Amino acid sequence: SDIVITTAAVPGRKSPILVTTAMVEAMGEGSLIIDMAAENHRVAPGRIGPVGAVFGPTHGPPAEFDLTDMFGLFLAPGVGAQGATPADVAACFASCPGRVLPSASRSLLAVGPDTSHLRSAAERLAAELRSVLGL
Repeated sequence: SDIVITTAAVPGRKSPILVTTAMVEAMGEGSLIIDMAAENHRVAPGRIGPVGAVFGPTHGPPAEFDLTDMFGLFLAPGVGAQGATPADVAACFASCPGRVLPSASRSLLAVGPDTSHLRSAAERLAAELRSVLGL
């Protein structure tokens, strides 16, 4: 089975096709497709809803839509060892900086196993992320 969580909400414009007919036909029985913006708006109108998404900041900011319109929270993997920087996170989530949880597990674990080194690295990264996100 496949699970696709996406949104096609583009205020004032025709929504882009994010999941094609061929993609749907290739999905197994029991697969699920959720329009994140529509579901969050249905469950929590005007607020942040329960459906979130993973969006990698190494891909750059989305050009086709605004993440704010998804009314959800975001996990942003790939910070550090996988190439994304705090500035990349800030660029991707500029419209909704308070809704992102950046993940940097590989780069943080690389400074261990000493817990004081892990703590210091996590604190430095957290401070840099708060600064670039304006939090």
